[in-house]
Amino acid sequence: MFEPTDEQRSIIEGEGSAIVIAGPGRGKTATAIAAARSWLLRNPGPSRVLFTSFSNAAVRRIAAAAGVDHVGLERRLQFRTIHSLAMEILRDFGRFVGLRKPARAIDRTEEGIIAAERNWDAANEAAYQSALKCLAREEGRVAFELMVPLAFALLRASPTVRLAIGRRFPFIVVDEFQDTRPEQWEFLKLAGETSRVLALGDPDQMIYEHQHCAALQRVSDFQSWKGVKPTRFDGANFRCRVPAIVDFAESLLHGRLNVPTGTRGLQLFSAFPNQRRASLAAIWTAIRRHGGDDSTIAFIVPSGNTARQLAAELRQPPRTAAVPVPIHAHIERDEGDLDAFRLAACAAADWISTRQDTALKTLAVSLAVFSSAWSRKGASSGRIDAIIKRIRPGGRARSPLRAYLTDTVPEPFQTFADGLLSALEADSEFASGGAALRRHGLPSMMGVSIGQGSLFDGYRQIRAAAGLEGTTLSRAKTTIVSMYKSKGREFDFVVLVVEPRAHSTKATVDELRRLYYVSATRAAYSGGIWAGIPI
Repeated sequence: MFEPTDEQRSIIEGEGSAIVIAGPGRGKTATAIAAARSWLLRNPGPSRVLFTSFSNAAVRRIAAAAGVDHVGLERRLQFRTIHSLAMEILRDFGRFVGLRKPARAIDRTEEGIIAAERNWDAANEAAYQSALKCLAREEGRVAFELMVPLAFALLRASPTVRLAIGRRFPFIVVDEFQDTRPEQWEFLKLAGETSRVLALGDPDQMIYEHQHCAALQRVSDFQSWKGVKPTRFDGANFRCRVPAIVDFAESLLHGRLNVPTGTRGLQLFSAFPNQRRASLAAIWTAIRRHGGDDSTIAFIVPSGNTARQLAAELRQPPRTAAVPVPIHAHIERDEGDLDAFRLAACAAADWISTRQDTALKTLAVSLAVFSSAWSRKGASSGRIDAIIKRIRPGGRARSPLRAYLTDTVPEPFQTFADGLLSALEADSEFASGGAALRRHGLPSMMGVSIGQGSLFDGYRQIRAAAGLEGTTLSRAKTTIVSMYKSKGREFDFVVLVVEPRAHSTKATVDELRRLYYVSATRAAYSGGIWAGIPI
């Protein structure tokens, strides 16, 4: 049960702005929620409290802690990412910055399709940005990177709109304050100009040196902006009740030697590289036996590439495996990247059904965007032309994808999509992207059905604007996530896979200390089991 300290109670019962500096689990979120509810009780009426942060993961975590869902069951507690707040302002007032149609968000996948269809030159940064701005102005379709700048321009130009936002949200809570980028920070200063603002952060969770320095400067800027001094929470850890884990994380941050022996909740292991799969499977089995099937487990690894490799190893144990149990761990991925494959599958089905040149061009565009998402190859007009030549019937080059599209019927659609992915893996032109998606796992094709008209256009119209608020939190019981993307998360048990050689040689000792500190503080209430395993 949350029992606030004197410092926390002063925030909860106060009326003014404040900035709180505290490490993970020190009660920042609980204090902010209590402060919001206390303020709402003291200020009845239509006014609302806005909780905002840089990512969907952070916002959903706050909403879950508050006992409401993302859209807000309690009408006066609202939850938004910074980008979705910017889009709300553009939808209401976008005409004042030249948007001639109602503002609608497009994610990076949709942006890539539009750019490829209209032959935008991605190599010419100035021309590309001009095309994005024209798209927003003429059609109301706002790309992710323009949301905050356009909303900032609107607020800067109009004191009336700033006053309206202040009346709409007289109390704003900014979680993970240290993660706000310079343009987001400038936007928030205008949005919260007349509001009470409660900022919560921990500069030590900023990994890179320049980010860490910027976060410290932002704390100083907030002090000058609202005329307050930072409040520090140094008391009990509310997330993790195992002192050894908290001490271990602090030791990692400050470079102190900490080798626990016989400590509840914290264990260290070592293994040779060829023992990685067996060691992690054995640890996972032990956690399941100890914590039960409802507990959440995270493997936190050095990089996204390691996450995909480890997921494949755990999912498909060799016949001679010492621990043969298959472990299906979820790898978090931006939904827009998954949609890039779904759209390619829809375009492939359209091409098989019509054999028209327009359908072939659409398929080539969608395949180029898919490759761009999963293997970082460009989606230029030259590449699209090369793909058309490769998959057009009668082409000279051997293409497993062309063969699949020639001999296959796209029903049932999930089976067709699985076969399409196999064909992409076998085709040298798309092999790296296909393999990357296969390691992640074939996405569900629910919501896509064979019907009248263009399947590609139909799905493109109904798909959500993925990526507007970042990666959606997984409900999976076992997750694999990179250290760099673990921030803002918490799990019952954490297996920390440590290998310093897996990181860039440019990473400083202080950066690695902060990285491991963030990873080690992801363990929640039940404690954690830790593994140091060379890769």
